[in-house]
Amino acid sequence: MRTQPTGVRAAAHVVRLKTWVQRVTGVPMEARAAVGNYDRQSGRYFLHAGSGGVVRQKAEIAGMLGVPLASVQVVALDIGGNFGTKNSIFPEFPLVLWASRRIGRPSSGPASAAKRF
Repeated sequence: MRTQPTGVRAAAHVVRLKTWVQRVTGVPMEARAAVGNYDRQSGRYFLHAGSGGVVRQKAEIAGMLGVPLASVQVVALDIGGNFGTKNSIFPEFPLVLWASRRIGRPSSGPASAAKRF
């Protein structure tokens, strides 16, 4: 067993945890992409993304942008076999909406194959 640093030995509680991560993961063949638009008149954001889990994404994006949930609409059409790999929020999703508001027109954010891994 390794010698623990003094701070760990003196801690009130020490947690040891063994985890296991499988080596199998879903890697979609479709590129990740998003198109966002901000409508100044209504104050609403519209995101069209190749993703799943739009209800969760809507809530997370509204929180990130600091706007009411009703101000965000997320649409994802048929994305093929998802198996949960596209249910997360990706950095380009809130960024294309922020950029659209900033520049006053729609903004897109494709992710290259290298960024998907």
